[in-house]
Amino acid sequence: MMRQARADAFLLLLDEGNDFYKLGRPEAALALYLEGLAQAQRACGEHAMVTANFQGKAALAHSSLGNFAEALRLYESARATYARGTGAADHDVAALLANMALTLSKVGRHDEALAMQLDVVHMRSVASSAPAADPR
Repeated sequence: MMRQARADAFLLLLDEGNDFYKLGRPEAALALYLEGLAQAQRACGEHAMVTANFQGKAALAHSSLGNFAEALRLYESARATYARGTGAADHDVAALLANMALTLSKVGRHDEALAMQLDVVHMRSVASSAPAADPR
């Protein structure tokens, strides 16, 4: 029961943050993402999937606000967690890398951004060509 309550609280912070971000209020979204990140780190650990998810969302908000160094730090941390093979869905990793590539481009690191975008294209093309799961 306690685990479900914690998951619900994380989802609520994430959903509210996403709503603020979509409304063009990245500063309000960032506050919620950072609150969720702190809670996730305390409850689940530094390398948990939920922690990486909040890091990616906070990085996106930081980038929107022009805080590129902090955005890249958070993206890198989330990417490291995903690389540990903790069960991230390919589309989550691809989205994180695509957003990180945009931030790299914003700071003039175009070669790195291009290489990362090519990785994203490859990931998405492999995912779309995978055989469908058996519905049985």
